Amino acid sequence: MNAQKIQDALEAWDAVGHLHHSESFDAYMELIDAVTSAIEMIDGVELVYSEAGSMGSRYWTIDVVDGDWSIKLRVSNHKAGKRACENDADIVVGDSIKEIERQLGKIASAIKASQEMAMA
Repeated sequence: MNAQKIQDALEAWDAVGHLHHSESFDAYMELIDAVTSAIEMIDGVELVYSEAGSMGSRYWTIDVVDGDWSIKLRVSNHKAGKRACENDADIVVGDSIKEIERQLGKIASAIKASQEMAMA
């Protein structure tokens, strides 16, 4: 369900993302809300916030309850460049629901690893 909502919002935003009017803004806000809601549902999330990145990209930083580091998710209309290794997960326009679920799973795994590292 979360992956479907993200996929729908990402595709809707990409369809109007190059436009500068309320339709583009509404689609962008729906995408932000869909991704933020999906992240907040993952166990161990203490705080999540997003910020604009390069053209067509948005980054979410996830702070973990009792964790040792912050987790980064990138959502974009294009594949990540040479700095892609800085992200714990990436969701891109055109990703399947299965791939979006896999990327959300990577976030959940990074959260668990952060908590385990803090406990060590």
